[in-house]
Amino acid sequence: MSVVGLRAGMATLDGLRIPAKVGAMTQPKLKRELETTFVPVVTMEEVPVLNDEEREELIASLRDAESDVAAGRATPFDRAGFIARFMAICRGDLD
Repeated sequence: MSVVGLRAGMATLDGLRIPAKVGAMTQPKLKRELETTFVPVVTMEEVPVLNDEEREELIASLRDAESDVAAGRATPFDRAGFIARFMAICRGDLD
């Protein structure tokens, strides 16, 4: 077998055309830096519109949550605990 000629990024190997970048196509993908978890997603067609009072309550609640996080009163995310609780909810095993 011999490589015969190069033309427009392609080489022929005994008459078979192969891409010139074969090595680039076989490179392993980089490992993701962030851990992810798959969860089912429910898509809704209607989204409620908040009135002024509800909007103010939501903004106040978000500000309270931000102050709790800043004060160190937030619970860090526990991936294993989340998965266990999520699966228990899906199976109906919650006590």
